[in-house]
Amino acid sequence: MDLESILIGVILIVICIIPVVLLRNNSTKKRTNLIKAVKKLAEQQNCELGQFEVCGDLIIAFDQRKKHVFFHRTIQSLVEEKSIDLESIQSCKFINTITTLMNNFGESKTEIDKLELCFKPKNNESEIISLEFFNSKVNFQIYDELLVIQKWSKLIEEQLA
Repeated sequence: MDLESILIGVILIVICIIPVVLLRNNSTKKRTNLIKAVKKLAEQQNCELGQFEVCGDLIIAFDQRKKHVFFHRTIQSLVEEKSIDLESIQSCKFINTITTLMNNFGESKTEIDKLELCFKPKNNESEIISLEFFNSKVNFQIYDELLVIQKWSKLIEEQLA
């Protein structure tokens, strides 16, 4: 092989690897920023993060000692943060809103429209607290949100029992 072929091969390999490295760094940076944001939210409540999970643009975390759930979601430039004291919560429910669509052949197709984790306070005068994990109007494709919300719904229900 001559030097030109080796040089072209090396350049092509570098060109292929650079986007992968940049995407990975961006993903790691996003994850780190979400963890920092939820830690700051927990510190404001004098809590410590125990279990947490990052899923796309959101993070959900739990302080088992103080029974607090923390939620942080960033959609474009909008930030949604919530801190929920489970001592004031009666129940937690996973809500899966589905839309049924008909195609031109008369076949129906169901799509997930929204995934929410809703907390009903013990005080009936307080409003239901909703954590939105997925909304088809914002996110075009669902990734791990369904698995994450099912896992956390079960975990929180166990804490409330």
